[in-house]
Amino acid sequence: MDVSLKEWIRNRCKMGVQVGEGMYIHSLLFADDQVLIANDEEDINYMVKKMAEEYGKWGLEINTEKTEYMTASPHNECEIDGRKLNKVEQF
Repeated sequence: MDVSLKEWIRNRCKMGVQVGEGMYIHSLLFADDQVLIANDEEDINYMVKKMAEEYGKWGLEINTEKTEYMTASPHNECEIDGRKLNKVEQF
């Protein structure tokens, strides 16, 4: 899984939040948890889709019952394979 995840991260270029010249934070990893960080709904939906595809190559599936998202916009929605994720106010 780690090799696939690194490949996926390498291919995302400038998605995430810029923290310096040419430096972006697009995800945080801890044990089996992952946080994706994006500037807009289009980027986060792309990142979630690609993450699900990459994990699928390894026979892994994202548990949408345990997956949550948080956004600054009240109108954004996030889903994986047509399943809407639970929106939270705190992380």
